[in-house]
Amino acid sequence: MKRAGAAAALALAALAAPAHAGFPVEREEICPVGGEKFTFTTTGSYSVFGQRPDGKPFGSWFFPLAMPECPSNALVIYRKFKPEEIPALTALVASPEYKALRSETQYFRASWLAARMEPDNPQRAAFLLLQASWEVDEAPAIKAGYQRAFAEAAGAIAPDPADLDSLFLRFRLANARRELGEFDAARAALDSLPLTALDVTVPTDKAVPYEQRREAKSRRFLHDQTLLMRKVIDAGDSASNPLDLMSVDFAGAACADLIEAGAAAPLPERCNEPLVRERMQEVLRNRKDRAAKGRPTAGEVMEDAEKAAEAIAD
Repeated sequence: MKRAGAAAALALAALAAPAHAGFPVEREEICPVGGEKFTFTTTGSYSVFGQRPDGKPFGSWFFPLAMPECPSNALVIYRKFKPEEIPALTALVASPEYKALRSETQYFRASWLAARMEPDNPQRAAFLLLQASWEVDEAPAIKAGYQRAFAEAAGAIAPDPADLDSLFLRFRLANARRELGEFDAARAALDSLPLTALDVTVPTDKAVPYEQRREAKSRRFLHDQTLLMRKVIDAGDSASNPLDLMSVDFAGAACADLIEAGAAAPLPERCNEPLVRERMQEVLRNRKDRAAKGRPTAGEVMEDAEKAAEAIAD
């Protein structure tokens, strides 16, 4: 969906969204190369309800978040630049190589810039490439190309047990290989994750510093997701959002979709897990009640929002 229709889409989606729904705001920007002034539309607030295995959030806005882009030279302002960096940035933006990338997505171009502006920080360029793949969900061939580029970049960065970002990067690498159908490579990437560094206990004592508790929670989450990812890889599942990797809420809704679509029994094993089954039954009851009252479901509201945004964008 084109971002030009974001405001209309969010106005409709807010009917089904939580209190912290995204809303558009305009911001004045100055291009660091050339000094051009322009208006950039972003969001003042948004909520996140979960994420796919590739890290793309589910939420009340569009992800990845759009970045300011200078209209004249197509510079993607992916971060703030120091005055001493401007000459190098200017040369890169004026180069034939960057000009040839104008048809690529914002995050792909940002990754290209980051790889050259920050050669000592390869993680930034890799994560930007990962987000570039989110931008092209509706273009499978382009997405596959971006995922391969990400996999190559991420594969060159060794996982460091002390660096949580590098561990998440390795997990995303395994997922990218899985989505590409390269299951042996996905398994190898997963095998290189140091599980012992992730198998931690999450402190419940609020006296423990918040940052320490948050890191422990992230490590435990990644540990558990890694075990589930192995199951999905072994099953040869290349879906972008496999049922076995969904949260309870999303899995329950997906299982409800299967029932309403008349899927042949038996349902997938995941649908019979107690918490998922409970959520599935709750979703089915809620949908039945809304239909009886003539009220649209959350899914129908979001579908209408997408159509409205597409109409405005066209």
